[in-house]
Amino acid sequence: MDQNVINMVQYLLVADQKKMPIKRTDITRYVIPDNTREFGDIFDACKKALFNVFGLKVLETPEKNSYIIVTVIRDSSLWRPEITSQIDNTHGILIPILSVIFMNGGETREENLWKFMNKINLTPETKLTYNHASIVLKDLLHSVWIRQMYLKREDIGRNEKKEFMFSWGFRAEYEINKLELLKWVCEVYGDGYEPHMFKLQYKRALSHDKMLSELDQEVEDTEPETE
Repeated sequence: MDQNVINMVQYLLVADQKKMPIKRTDITRYVIPDNTREFGDIFDACKKALFNVFGLKVLETPEKNSYIIVTVIRDSSLWRPEITSQIDNTHGILIPILSVIFMNGGETREENLWKFMNKINLTPETKLTYNHASIVLKDLLHSVWIRQMYLKREDIGRNEKKEFMFSWGFRAEYEINKLELLKWVCEVYGDGYEPHMFKLQYKRALSHDKMLSELDQEVEDTEPETE
């Protein structure tokens, strides 16, 4: 394997640990500063190596020229496994937040999120451990999770009043299995609840599960044949 490809694979794996989108400009600056014209070929080879060796897929974000890395391993996990070791104790809060958004039709006002979190004794100033440091919950909600693309935030306030609507971010769409999330919600609600009882959410969850399956199949179809 070309050394440039090896270096790029190593860089992407390390950069992905922070779960922030990886910019093309940073890749070229730190990996191939003298071979920028060859970026396309090297990057394509890097993506193939990431899949063949690690079972990972590189996705370009809606912002263009920036990328995230997701697993293509299919199982019954609620959270696709590559990230659970990287976010300390915050994923246990992010999952319920995403479930509130999902169960409210895909978006919800910030006040609804805090009403929910208050019920489980969480406030904006609740301190958590993230990246081996202390952080308050409101900073995760309004900064970290947005930059990581787990959440999207839209300002819907009028005049000088700030009011925000939250929805799932690009990364969450590929790392969280909505069908498994709906099953988890039913478990939380208790006996007697089944995913199909939530017609809108169930329909969207099935569609999302199909999308994830097609993404994984797309990668499998590109895997080189072995003799």
